Amino acid sequence: MNPLNPKKLLLTKWTAVVPVARQKHFLISRVIKPELPEDPIELVEIEAVLSKATQVIPWRALQNAAVWRQGWVTGGLPAPDSAKQEALNDEFSTHPDFAATRADGLLWDATSLDGLEKPAN
Repeated sequence: MNPLNPKKLLLTKWTAVVPVARQKHFLISRVIKPELPEDPIELVEIEAVLSKATQVIPWRALQNAAVWRQGWVTGGLPAPDSAKQEALNDEFSTHPDFAATRADGLLWDATSLDGLEKPAN
């Protein structure tokens, strides 16, 4: 990724690698100037395009390629780290704290067709 200049981030477009609550595309709506003019810029306000919700983040967080892509990317984003995902899947499958959740999931799998088909008698 090219080096970012915080003074030039205003109105730049960003895509979240992993969307949260259907929020994927963002726009830098404000560069927050420090109280003292000689202090460096640390924060920007980022606005979700879909909902117009805003949040303040450190501008350097935009340099994390695992979280952000510059521009509005519409597909082709790399999948999350598969080794990490496998470790999470293994923990979910075996850890006793998740037993109730696993049981609920099995119940959901067994009843997901309720109302769509009549059971065979």
